[in-house]
Amino acid sequence: MSGRQNGDLAFMFGYPATKHCDCEIEAALMLMTGKPYEYSTDKAMKQLADHFGGNVEQAEQEAADTLVLLAGKFSRTYCSLYSS
Repeated sequence: MSGRQNGDLAFMFGYPATKHCDCEIEAALMLMTGKPYEYSTDKAMKQLADHFGGNVEQAEQEAADTLVLLAGKFSRTYCSLYSS
């Protein structure tokens, strides 16, 4: 779906439900940059801002918007699994 051929057999999509305080940031990082989340919100937000030409406000907005992307735009959703 992303044009990458990494041997994955399936993709599972969903949306973050705020079980963890960083779920929106993780989803935005993967959706916008394709980079894996390294469990550092500061690092992820810097990577997002860099992706948007240093625009911190846009990075914050994209992270906040991940919860509303589901409105008919399934190609821009992301799911991660956490073990609690």
